[in-house]
Amino acid sequence: MMNKPCIGIVAEYNPFHNGHAYHLAAAKKVVGDTPVIAVMSGNFVQRGIPALTDKWSRAEIATKNGVDLVLELPTIFACRSAEHFARGAVKILDSTGCVTHLSFGCETSDISLLEQAARIAGSNHSDTQIELAKGLSYAAAMGIALSKNNPALTKVVEQPNNILAIEYLKQINILKTELIPVPISRVSAMYNDKEIVSNVASATAIRHEFLKNGLTTGIGKAVSSSTFSKLSQLNVEKRLGHKQENLDLLLSFLLKQLSPAYIAKCSECSEGLENKIAKAATTSTWSEAVTMIKSKRYPETRINRLLLQILLSSQEITFKEAISEDPSYLRVLAFNDRGRQLLKKMRSTATLPIITKLGRNVFACESQNNKSFISSLKIDLSATTLFSLLQGNSLSYPADFKTSPFYLSE
Repeated sequence: MMNKPCIGIVAEYNPFHNGHAYHLAAAKKVVGDTPVIAVMSGNFVQRGIPALTDKWSRAEIATKNGVDLVLELPTIFACRSAEHFARGAVKILDSTGCVTHLSFGCETSDISLLEQAARIAGSNHSDTQIELAKGLSYAAAMGIALSKNNPALTKVVEQPNNILAIEYLKQINILKTELIPVPISRVSAMYNDKEIVSNVASATAIRHEFLKNGLTTGIGKAVSSSTFSKLSQLNVEKRLGHKQENLDLLLSFLLKQLSPAYIAKCSECSEGLENKIAKAATTSTWSEAVTMIKSKRYPETRINRLLLQILLSSQEITFKEAISEDPSYLRVLAFNDRGRQLLKKMRSTATLPIITKLGRNVFACESQNNKSFISSLKIDLSATTLFSLLQGNSLSYPADFKTSPFYLSE
């Protein structure tokens, strides 16, 4: 680990808003005015839905608002449970060889409770599995398992950012990294708030406002001027949001073609859930399919992820086949001058290959013997193609080969 401090952040920036800016400022207040590396979900986010706009645009906005280097969290981690999402992100930050601190948002200000929960969750994983077998969601199962050790932990896992915070801390322990946790308490807006009531609003509220009323002045108050300017440009170019009818048609067509056995082969189905998904072929929209499949045991976000995993699969490689325990590369989406210096350092400190621009021979060069590298990257390519289709072919195909990382020269 390098001696000079560098802050790592795990984000989706969907979109980047004033709360994210506060997080950056608060983290720097703790650690100092040091470089920031963000690991960001690509074109689809952990909820299992398309991002508001493409990964390069979101990374560009991040660099214009204080992030120095943006790396992509591969789709095989971004579109899975909190546990795998966190492991992929923490491993990427640690693999840079530059990051010294991991800063994350949370709803509780008591770091000792989060650390205690992380230790218990890491050592008593079987307790959570027992509760899951009873038909509970992951959050509920973890809450009950933790409460057996400390009743005060029950409420801690009721908030989504706390769950991710616990997973980050758990992965720091499991991976035995030297990353120093820097928790930052959320201010004003909560993660799932759906209304913009001040200049600090949740990403959920901003997306809800956009879907309902378009790019309004309310959104303008909740994001920086540079963010709003970029969002306005993307909106004019029809690269903001997606056409839900395209997603509905793709899913409806696909489900009518697939057998339960193939669905199980493609996605992380369990306990016969593939049969329930196959029956959703009678529906005509994504929301109807989710409503038919979801249950107390399998919440909407998990069903979204499973359906997306099916869509991203192909005869060549399925999502489930592409899954690996750890990331295989560090893929650059955007950087500024300070990020450029970080990349130079990473040439000697990084423990994973760095991808700045995909070459046509990427699958035939040094990666030819690395199955995880190839499989993960192909799912990323599939995600970009699908995302572009949902926007009406907004990106020039194949975008991953044609698009260079955004560089902000200062």
